[in-house]
Amino acid sequence: MSKALVVYQSKYGGAKVYAEWLKSKTGCDIAERREVTEAKLREYSCVIFGGGVYAGRIAGLSFVKKNSALLSGKRTAVFAVGATESSEELLKNLRNANFTSEMSGMPFFYCRGKFDLQKMKGLDKMIIRMVQKAKNNNDASENGGGTFAGDVSDWTDEKYLEPVLKFLAGI
Repeated sequence: MSKALVVYQSKYGGAKVYAEWLKSKTGCDIAERREVTEAKLREYSCVIFGGGVYAGRIAGLSFVKKNSALLSGKRTAVFAVGATESSEELLKNLRNANFTSEMSGMPFFYCRGKFDLQKMKGLDKMIIRMVQKAKNNNDASENGGGTFAGDVSDWTDEKYLEPVLKFLAGI
C-alpha cells in the first residue's frame, strides 16, 4: 500500500499547483478527482483532498463525502484554495458550510490561490467583477483611490503547504 495520495479538483489551476508541489516535496501520488476510482483509493493509507473555493463552497468535496466508507481508517485531510486571505473566521465559515458532522474532526488547511479573469467564465467572472467594484469603491472613499488585484492575481506560495507537510510527516 502506497503512503499518500493527493486528490484535487482545480478549475483555474490553484489546487493543481499545490498538489504538484506536494508531490515534488514528498513523493506522494497526485490525481484529479475525476480520475480516482474506488480501487485506487484502496491503495493508499493517507488521502488528502484539495479543491478551490467558489462562493464559499469547496469544489469537489462531495468526493470525500461520497467515499467516506473507503476513507474510514485512513489518514484523511482537506485543503481549500481560495483568493481570500486566511483568517480564523474564514476557516470556521468554510468548515461550517462544507463539512458534514462525520468530517468535523478532519484536519483542514487553507492555501491562497490565483485567478485570471480572462480565463474565467460566467458567474465566477461576474462575482470577481462585483468584488473588484466594491473594493475599489471602498478604497476610493477611504484613501482616495486604489485597485483590487487587477485581472490576474496569483497568491500561490509553497509556504501555505507547511501545515499540510507536517500532517504528511505524521504518516
